Amino acid sequence: MRYRLLDVLECPECRSSFRVFPFEIVSLPSNPVIKDGRPVCTQGCPWGQVDPKFKHQCQQCFCRDVSSGVIQCGQNHFFPVVNGIPRLLPNAMAGAVPLLLQHLNNLPSDVRDILLSQTRTKDKNFEKYFKHTLDSFSSEWGAMRESERAWGRDIPARRKLFLDCVDMKIEDLPGKKILDAGCGHGEVELALAETGAEVFATDMSFSVDGVKDRLGKSEPAYASLVHIVQSNIHKLPFKQEAFDIVHSAGVLHHTPDTFRGFEIVSSCLKKDGVGYIEVYSAEQKNPIAYAISNAIRVVTVRLPHPVLHLFCFAGAPFLWLYTHSYNALTGKKLYSERTVYEMELSLFDNFSPRYQYHYTTEEVVDWFNRLGYSNISKTFENKNGIGVVGTKRTGPKGVRPQDSK
Repeated sequence: MRYRLLDVLECPECRSSFRVFPFEIVSLPSNPVIKDGRPVCTQGCPWGQVDPKFKHQCQQCFCRDVSSGVIQCGQNHFFPVVNGIPRLLPNAMAGAVPLLLQHLNNLPSDVRDILLSQTRTKDKNFEKYFKHTLDSFSSEWGAMRESERAWGRDIPARRKLFLDCVDMKIEDLPGKKILDAGCGHGEVELALAETGAEVFATDMSFSVDGVKDRLGKSEPAYASLVHIVQSNIHKLPFKQEAFDIVHSAGVLHHTPDTFRGFEIVSSCLKKDGVGYIEVYSAEQKNPIAYAISNAIRVVTVRLPHPVLHLFCFAGAPFLWLYTHSYNALTGKKLYSERTVYEMELSLFDNFSPRYQYHYTTEEVVDWFNRLGYSNISKTFENKNGIGVVGTKRTGPKGVRPQDSK
């Protein structure tokens, strides 16, 4: 993580600010987009030079990465930094202690004692409502090969789709701060890496490690403008009104309360910022196929993930044959072209997650109205989902939305 991240992060438990205890720091390639002191780090930079105009000149903030460490909030909640990613989930510290054990003696003794005392209990709420989702999507994205495309789109197609969905042009992006809430395999991050936007990507699953690796390999010069955080959308660790654009595609319907998730994501958007969400459509679903799928899901959501992967791999060739035959016979491209491996991803994505809700356009537009958006329009629709965008006209009311569970 870069110290720049401290400008937008806050503790998901108590909403206080963080400080960092770095254990290992690595150098990153110089980013050609960062010049003239922009973007500017305003707090927490240990090496930025004070400047009357820019407060801190933080070229170094984007060239040095805290590869491992610990972050501590003002109320003594601790979270680990592993593989350059802050892990802002309950119980994350307990899981990371074995990885960071050799460094813990570098902490002040009082800090170390408080930290270790917090590793002894589990968050029952998280275990009950969110742990299944974390495991499901970690398994889903972990099975994806690096060369595979999620949902059959390459990077240029994903960039165009992003711009179409948020109803913007590529020249609108430089200097913008974008939150991608639910980054999955990292297509959005790769698509936006060279645009001049600063992207803050978060996902609850361990797919975040794969996103970081892909960025480092394919876009090393631009990777420092992409910040990756592991967190829960229902307890986002970002400040209110921190971002110019918030984007969440195919994620919120997999949470216990879709509207509440959108409300929390929306609280991170600046007034006059652009918000976009994409959810499963209740209008396009085939009622017979939907009923069959739900009957099968009664069993599959309880299966061990390795067993479910085998089940999905067995069905993937038949799904591939059906989609290609349908497109050929009708002369239409209702189904995007995907490999058998990518078909397995689609099947697993349907049969594994515990939560899977569907909504009408009218319902989603009503959410935007309730949260004070204007210029609301549907900018995406296919056989599975709908995407709605709007401009936020109402600022925060002083009380941040809380986790619904």
